Amino acid sequence: MLLDITMPKLAGMQTLPRIRTMEPDLPVVLMSGYAQSDTEFRRIKPKASGFLQKPFSLDELRELIRSVL
Repeated sequence: MLLDITMPKLAGMQTLPRIRTMEPDLPVVLMSGYAQSDTEFRRIKPKASGFLQKPFSLDELRELIRSVL
């Protein structure tokens, strides 16, 4: 699953824990255009399978998906 950290109504920070409750082994890649230094982000990042900083290239996305799967 590709999950943006900043989404309307239910942000990735709130969505990822819910996903982990329902599907603990589902590969989830977080992506964001914001800095990774945010305290809340650092708390949730270890629960993700990977992270992509925006903007990213198609090759970067492919490489991360291959490594996660």
